[in-house]
Amino acid sequence: MSEKYGYLKSQWDKYFTEINSDLKKENDISFQSFSKKIKDSKLTLEEYTNRKNHNEVQEDYLCTFIENSSSKIYGSASAGNAKYFGIKFNDDNETYYISRVINGDEEQLKATKEEAIIKFEKFILPELREICAELTDNNKDEIFKKVENENKISSKVMLRKIVAINNPGKFLYIYSDDAINTIYSFFIENEENKTNIEKNYLLTSNLKDIFQKKDNEDDNFYLIRLSRFIWSIFGSTINLESKNMILHGAPGTGKSYTIKNTVKNIILKQGGNIDEQLVFTQFHPSYSYEDFIDGIKPSGIDEKTGQLQFELKNGNFKELCRIAVQKLLEERKDKKKDEELTKFFFVADEINRAELSRVFGELLICLEDDYRIDFDNKGNIKKEESLITLQNASLDKNPVYKKGDKNYFGVPVNIYFLGTMNDIDRSVDSFDMALRRRFFWKEIRCNYDYIDSLFDNKGYRSICEELNEYITGYSKEKLNGNFTKVDKIKEKETLKLGTSYELGHAYFKNIKAVNNSEIEKLWNSKISPLLKEYLRAEYSQDEIINKLKEAKEIFTLPKENKSDTNS
Repeated sequence: MSEKYGYLKSQWDKYFTEINSDLKKENDISFQSFSKKIKDSKLTLEEYTNRKNHNEVQEDYLCTFIENSSSKIYGSASAGNAKYFGIKFNDDNETYYISRVINGDEEQLKATKEEAIIKFEKFILPELREICAELTDNNKDEIFKKVENENKISSKVMLRKIVAINNPGKFLYIYSDDAINTIYSFFIENEENKTNIEKNYLLTSNLKDIFQKKDNEDDNFYLIRLSRFIWSIFGSTINLESKNMILHGAPGTGKSYTIKNTVKNIILKQGGNIDEQLVFTQFHPSYSYEDFIDGIKPSGIDEKTGQLQFELKNGNFKELCRIAVQKLLEERKDKKKDEELTKFFFVADEINRAELSRVFGELLICLEDDYRIDFDNKGNIKKEESLITLQNASLDKNPVYKKGDKNYFGVPVNIYFLGTMNDIDRSVDSFDMALRRRFFWKEIRCNYDYIDSLFDNKGYRSICEELNEYITGYSKEKLNGNFTKVDKIKEKETLKLGTSYELGHAYFKNIKAVNNSEIEKLWNSKISPLLKEYLRAEYSQDEIINKLKEAKEIFTLPKENKSDTNS
């Protein structure tokens, strides 16, 4: 097997995840019941879309089973909005929403039950019946096409999950486009003409050859374990749109974790060494040029004189540049193309906490693409202007680049400079315009789909979203990602602090079960103290007490959702 899988295989050999066998059995029984009714054309509208506790509905209906109840075992497949199921039961507990795709020219907002049944039996049920057919070599192309291109149900992740559960052992229980594309490009190659479900199908066959199951391990338990392992490696990644990039956003949104995961995946894909190619440094107020580039530091005691000796020592960024330049020179002489070059990564966590003008010194221009060090296939440097002379160059015993008796510094083309930053930090202004324009800025926001993957209670996701809307005064559209202003939440005026003040998913995951007792513990220990700090500069003490009371009322499960849900 390719050397690039060595690290992953060693991680797989010691990977353990607890799978709740009782919950899996419940999920399997529920799905088999849904599947049989679908195949027999006996699934009713109420069993497809409903509202919990409506008319004593206690068991799951199909949409919530796929989106929520089965997520702990078979992965998250959140549609984001129930409208994407084609037909949904409205909040008024009487009428139905019917999508434009099903209804024709325009969506129907308040359809009667009789109208909804006609549309369901004509469009939704036949489609589900086709998708629930057992997958064979003869019909898989048609099923794949139905899932990805020819359906009345807009939620493709729902259809992908139905096919995966219906055909155990043939698919990873991972459904998002970003995740599957990342995994596929790592293990196979990125083919634009293949759909998500086709890639998943091919991937699963490939991965089963690489990551062996344990002796006597149940096939489906093995696929669940494999899916979780692959997700833990590849689930939180981003595209690196630039060699100079800052991930910014609210606290608790997983910026550091995401950037580490992304970098590790890139290094592993090349069959590289994470310890040699990644330097992860947390910036802080006392972090200096000497830590970053170089500085004169103690080197020991002179044996003859007994005096303390000093020498110039490379900082962590300069040392990484030195190593990367050596590798770049070697690989260019071997006539390697840009995409074949070994990549090196410097990650500055909480970059804005340091005094950046003092840290970067004279090297700022070296980060620009046009001023990066590169060589031709004979080992000659391409641009002399990409080299600069540092203030301590005459003392340098380990320069990045040496020409004759002169020592130079530069940033090579095979280095990525990445940073993370919390938008609300007061030191955010330390990024002046000269620094800002040299970086690509990518915002990372609260991931509610991650909350869905941890808890199978739609009400909890809802109050998390509503709390953030109350704090920020904004709501983010699922499809286009645009923000819309929100003036009121549950008849309460929003705080309008702005999107930088939203709470990240790392806050919301810290409960043992979805119930108001656990939510109150989270509120008292984490959220209330943080929100109080946010409000201190804007409101009086009495106003803060009132606003916290309103926020707590919003961050409380409604009565119909108070039943415990284990995490």
